[in-house]
Amino acid sequence: MDTITWHRPLLWLAAAMGVLALVATVGTVVDDRTVLGADVWHKPLKFAISIAVYAVTLSW
Repeated sequence: MDTITWHRPLLWLAAAMGVLALVATVGTVVDDRTVLGADVWHKPLKFAISIAVYAVTLSW
């Protein structure tokens, strides 16, 4: 049986999105700005999480 190898550039992308998710989480807690009633850090947080999950899935 062949060994499964992970796609390293996509893993780096997932790691970068993990860092961005941490930054956005801190931004959500520290920064109280809103745009049309929504926290300005929620959208970057959602994108970072979704891209990280997508990148890990594709690299597998």
